[in-house]
Amino acid sequence: MAVEALVRLGELRRRQGRFDEAAAIFDEAAGHPLAVLGTGELHLDQGDATSARERAEEYLRQATSEAPTPRAAGLELLARAAATLGDLDRAAAALAELTTTAERIPTDPARASLAFVRGTVASARGDRDRARIGFEDAIRYFQHARAPFEEAKARLALARELAALGRTADALRHAETAASALERIGAAAAAAEAASLIRPLSTGGTSPLTARERQVLRLIADGKTNRAAAEALVISEHTVNRHITNILTKLGTGSRSAAVAEALRRQLL
Repeated sequence: MAVEALVRLGELRRRQGRFDEAAAIFDEAAGHPLAVLGTGELHLDQGDATSARERAEEYLRQATSEAPTPRAAGLELLARAAATLGDLDRAAAALAELTTTAERIPTDPARASLAFVRGTVASARGDRDRARIGFEDAIRYFQHARAPFEEAKARLALARELAALGRTADALRHAETAASALERIGAAAAAAEAASLIRPLSTGGTSPLTARERQVLRLIADGKTNRAAAEALVISEHTVNRHITNILTKLGTGSRSAAVAEALRRQLL
């Protein structure tokens, strides 16, 4: 199988939530720029934003072509990973370069990706209205581009912002629309993510953190890294990454620092 076809299969498995299979396929295509990018996306799906950022940076070092489209993909991943980590300066820098690069790609997918990153960075800053606008724009462009997976992910991101703004009914509507689309295309992991958002919204409340999630978030609030938090709790760093992903989902935030601020505001810590 040609490397490009192999990477496309890995991307399909990633979107289906078959992460182990996706990782094995990307490993088989190791060294190919698209495999590096796919591995980075996989890391971010699994809550490992640090590794995702590293793979994005590796990809961008390899993207020496003047063509804007390949570079835009790496900048998008870098901005989202940095925003998740709370590295707002790095996220803003990647977004600025992505904005300039996207101007050379007059297509709906490029406009959609740029809007989604704008929403993600705004969410990490705690600017919920700007985040809402970014995700709404992303949904519209992804619809035009007929990209149902990306549209559904944008709807989930929008649902989190609307929930944080107190617009529970609107948040639930978008989350349910996303869940239906994800189930229809067989994106199991993302569909489960949607379900975890729908449950608290459907009861009119916010999803409480588990005891372990509160422990993790307290350590993050104290300035601990993921690795240090794992050592303190005697669990794996991967488990901490998964807890943080769940925390961000439940609190409707885009970064660790924003999650701490939101938890304090809700008196959850």
